Parts: sequence; C-alpha cells; structure tokens
Amino acid sequence: MTTVYDVVVSALQNLGAIALEETPTAGEANDALKTLNNMIATWNTENLLVYNITENVFPFVAGQASYTLGTGGDFNIPRPVKIDLAYSRDSQGNDYAMGVTDSPDMYASIVSKYTQSTFPTFLYDNGNFPLKTITFWPVPQDASYSAVLWCWGAIASFASLSDTVSLPPGYNLALEYNLSVLLAPKYGRPVSDDLKALALSSKAQLKRINYSIKEMVFDPSMTGQGIVFNYYTGYPGIN
Repeated sequence: MTTVYDVVVSALQNLGAIALEETPTAGEANDALKTLNNMIATWNTENLLVYNITENVFPFVAGQASYTLGTGGDFNIPRPVKIDLAYSRDSQGNDYAMGVTDSPDMYASIVSKYTQSTFPTFLYDNGNFPLKTITFWPVPQDASYSAVLWCWGAIASFASLSDTVSLPPGYNLALEYNLSVLLAPKYGRPVSDDLKALALSSKAQLKRINYSIKEMVFDPSMTGQGIVFNYYTGYPGIN
C-alpha cells in the first residue's frame, strides 16, 4: 500500500534532495504535498491523463434552459473539467445525441434562444467556476426526459501525507518522477537526463493506455452521400 508520504520521499530521493536513508522534514513533506496536488490539478486538464469518463443523469425541468453544474448546483456533482458527450434520454432509456460546445460565439449566434422542443439537441457549457452553467437548446419542455452527461473524471487531490494512493497501474510511478521534476527548482537541483526521461516516459505511458480511437464523422455535404447513419448509436452522424 503506497501512501502520499511514500511518493514524496521517493520523489525527493530521486532528485537527490535527500539521501536514501534520510526522510524529509515536516515542512518539506507538506510543501511537496502542495506541489503534488497542484500537479494533479494540472493533469486533470489533460484528457489523455483522465482515466475514466463518468455517466451522469439529471432530469430536465420543463421550460428551464440553464442549470448550474458542480457541487451544490442544480446538477450536484463535483465540477467536471469537461463534458465529453451529452444525450437526451427518454423514459424508455433511448438516448438522442446533443452537440456540446464551450464556444460563446456559437451559442450567441442562436437567434431564438427560447424555442422549446420535446428534448434539446445542443448544449452550451460556459466553463464558469466554481459552478459551470450549462444551457440547453431548444429549451426542454418534457420533464420525462433527462440530460445524460459523460464527464471527465478527475484524479482526486490528497488531503494529507497519510492518504493512500489508489490509482490505476502506472500512476504512482508517474506521480513520483514528475513530482521530482517539479520540486527541482525549489531545491536548486539539476534534473538529470535520466530523471527527465523517466518523468516523460511514465506520463506518456499513461496517455497511451488512456487513448481511445474516436470515430471519424464527415459532414454529409463533403461525402455527397446525404445523411450518414451511425449504426452504433442509431442516429445520424453529427459533428
């Protein structure tokens, strides 16, 4: 069982900031914990370091276009960095794809923003913090439908040095080597070519494991074949 303290000690030893038989002071260990959490927060913005995409289902309120998303919001889950996919789900469990955008220009270009429909086909994520606001168009008018949001799952930060590091295979080593690199300037230590290579390769391996091939969908006007039907999902292909 690996703890955060184990990762911190190994990171400092790899760097040569402490000897193999030494342990960091309380101040050094807690500073390294802070740096580790900052690193994890940055990793959560990189989709190829995200190891899980989670499904979240929320009922629509008839006539309500916008909802807050995040802890304590209308859709009460930890604020996701990104919504990867979105669907409208009917009472029979059928899912209908929605386009997802974080572009304010795209949402602003909609002329009739209060048009209502049985279910929306478009979602605008404004990216606010600590609560995002997501807006659906057309405005859902049938409360029997739900929004299905597939969101990036975050790597959790650590509350203390005694926390257990429970992550998929490969993450512990990547945390250790990359933490060494981030701590180097604080200790005035050079980063050796070997340490740099280990940090890069361990992180690259995570990205290889997390990478999935996306289905390529062309605009029908480019193919000259009319509507492109997606046999996996049961609806016409969309960009």
